[in-house]
Amino acid sequence: MKHAAQTALTLLAAAAMLAGCASARKALTPSASKTIEVAPPEPGAPKPTAGMDWTYAPVGTNAALTYGAAGGQPKLLLACAQKSGSVTVGEPGAAAAVNRITLISGSAKATVLAGAQPSPSDPSQMVLSAKFSTLDPIMQAFAHRRWIALPLEGDKVDNLVAHPEGAVAVREFFDFCG
Repeated sequence: MKHAAQTALTLLAAAAMLAGCASARKALTPSASKTIEVAPPEPGAPKPTAGMDWTYAPVGTNAALTYGAAGGQPKLLLACAQKSGSVTVGEPGAAAAVNRITLISGSAKATVLAGAQPSPSDPSQMVLSAKFSTLDPIMQAFAHRRWIALPLEGDKVDNLVAHPEGAVAVREFFDFCG
């Protein structure tokens, strides 16, 4: 179990490093060599936040999908091995005492136990991580809707909504993960 947690954390660390590179962000989102159709947002869907988007970064047989501002700390990290059908989700800066990750997309909601470990890139920062199947309802909803929400205090949520380029990044990530 500890080996799996370290592997997941390594993938998430790679995702964080790639997300921090503004040049990597620009080069990898979206893939200029592909034409991918993305469904329009559903009526009533949350709107994208200016300056924030999803970024896809394939590296060999692994890939990362991060949400945040170019060059900034990502709010959410997803990582997978090619065609694995499994996604590791990491939430940097989350309180280690929480020990769970909650994701919401439309009517789909998942709360799972998460492991907390210091970030390899910044040991003073904790990262919560948990594994999901790409077939889990929350991952299916996110892949389809291109947005996911993290709960905040009370009834508030932080909507992580893809702009058109980010929607392509989400689609390419889930295609890669299988």
